[in-house]
Amino acid sequence: MSTPQQATSRQTPEQAFGHDYLEMRIRLIEIGAMLDRLDRARTSHPDAPQLTEDDRIDRCRQALEVIISEAETPNRAERIALIFSDLD
Repeated sequence: MSTPQQATSRQTPEQAFGHDYLEMRIRLIEIGAMLDRLDRARTSHPDAPQLTEDDRIDRCRQALEVIISEAETPNRAERIALIFSDLD
């Protein structure tokens, strides 16, 4: 039996992208919606403490930077997991 990684390695880039495209699109839309809610909360409550001191927002930004990093930089999932590994 092959592992998901082995199965993916036999696919062409177009096949791999086509397989994951809808799921990726859904998750990106969800992330955009979450960030929009955060922006609305900031606007609605300008006197409330902002997230400048919250380490979690910085880690989210770091994770987004990893996501958009070049393909030559492997292991995005592992790198993102490490960013959040000591938060819990």
